[in-house]
Amino acid sequence: MIDKEIREILVKNIGHIPRRRRKIEKWKPITGFEKLYDVSNTGKVKSRKFTRQTKYRSHAKRKIIKPHIHNGRAFVHLKDRLGIISHISLKMLVVTHWYKKANSSRQVELKDKNPLNCAVSNMRLKK
Repeated sequence: MIDKEIREILVKNIGHIPRRRRKIEKWKPITGFEKLYDVSNTGKVKSRKFTRQTKYRSHAKRKIIKPHIHNGRAFVHLKDRLGIISHISLKMLVVTHWYKKANSSRQVELKDKNPLNCAVSNMRLKK
């Protein structure tokens, strides 16, 4: 909490108390799964809105897909309309949807060397 005196000085000088800027999470549809899944610039994958019919009512849900760890890397399982499951690297999804210059995920390196952190802000093109 901001001290009362500091609050008064801020309001007097600039008219308001500045707030922290939040990173805006943006979403793009995944190619091949356009009506089913989206990928964000922070490295998350979510399912699109779907309805599940139960005995008494229908539920509309969106769900963040939890990545699976395989050989130290993050992968997601995406199911198409026919029920076929695809095992796709999370880094590959983020690179192909947010980096126009990169042809593959091998051209992009992670700044903090953590393969589980697949945010766009953590990636850069290899030199």
